[in-house]
Amino acid sequence: MPGKPLSLVESYLIKHLKPFAYKKRHNARPSLQVRAYRARDLLNCTVASFYDISNEDLTSHQRRAKKEFIELFERQAKRPIAELHDTDLYSTLKTLKACLDEFFFFGSLTPFSQEFTLTHFPPGTRLHGLFNLTETEDKSFRFKITLDKRRDGKPAALPELVATLVHELTHAFLRVFACQCPRCLRNDFNGVGIKTTRHGPIFRGMHYAAMVSLASWSEELDRVFRIRSGGTYIQRSSLASEKISIEDVKKSGDSQKMHMLPYIRKPSSRLLIRVSEDSVVIDVDRLRANVKRTAASIRPAISFREKLSKILNLDSNSETPVEFKIDSAKDCSDADSDTSVPFSNGGSTADRSD
Repeated sequence: MPGKPLSLVESYLIKHLKPFAYKKRHNARPSLQVRAYRARDLLNCTVASFYDISNEDLTSHQRRAKKEFIELFERQAKRPIAELHDTDLYSTLKTLKACLDEFFFFGSLTPFSQEFTLTHFPPGTRLHGLFNLTETEDKSFRFKITLDKRRDGKPAALPELVATLVHELTHAFLRVFACQCPRCLRNDFNGVGIKTTRHGPIFRGMHYAAMVSLASWSEELDRVFRIRSGGTYIQRSSLASEKISIEDVKKSGDSQKMHMLPYIRKPSSRLLIRVSEDSVVIDVDRLRANVKRTAASIRPAISFREKLSKILNLDSNSETPVEFKIDSAKDCSDADSDTSVPFSNGGSTADRSD
């Protein structure tokens, strides 16, 4: 039988893991734990690992993934669209998907990914892609991405399909690795986003950084991203759907039941990645310095169940619904990792808006 879900009070006893950052000298992928990280910490460390980084400063894994993506994409994008659809569209997207995962998400999604599907959505459907996450019998997760092969009734061009694929992979990464304890979920208005859309500021910030990076690889992708976003690299449809969902939650009374924190329209200037309704501002220098200082070091992990049992003085054999592992307490923090004004003793205050 599954354990009783954590209450909001109990969730305040949890220490979230610090996410790992790509470190070139290690030349090793970080090992992320399922649903173990505060959304903003995950955003900061992930974006710092790929955004605005010169090719020579990428890890060898990232360089290989980028090179393979560009070569395959450019070769296949030149082919007639109908010919590509009739031959090896699926295998092309499968390879590009693996490259995107390796470059942007540490290759962490591949173990959780099922074979994705290419299909025809019903006429009139406004969606171009779907993401579904399921829990397996062994309490692990598997996700599936479904892409619509058509745009306006015609076979979709490769850049359009890749743009949708990046969108859905961003959803997958946040769903698998961002914490979903009651304490984190109550800030969904300013975090990953409402359950029905998940297009919150954290999603939009990560998606923006990925789009800007990919746009520098291909003029065709840049064109598609600019058309979709009106030149801002922020998808208006994502923001619009999220705002509608926020209002629906408020009207239903669910926001009061869950003690939801209020929606922040103008984020703090202290945030390392500042996501508003009309812009995303990434303070690259502060972001890299912060991640370099705060990213977790690799060390033996103990199970979260053991950690929580010690905190709550529970029976170590009792079951809890949390499945991720946690590092030593030294590598855990509940403070937002965004730095504000340093104290004279070398410490720092923490922005609490996430």
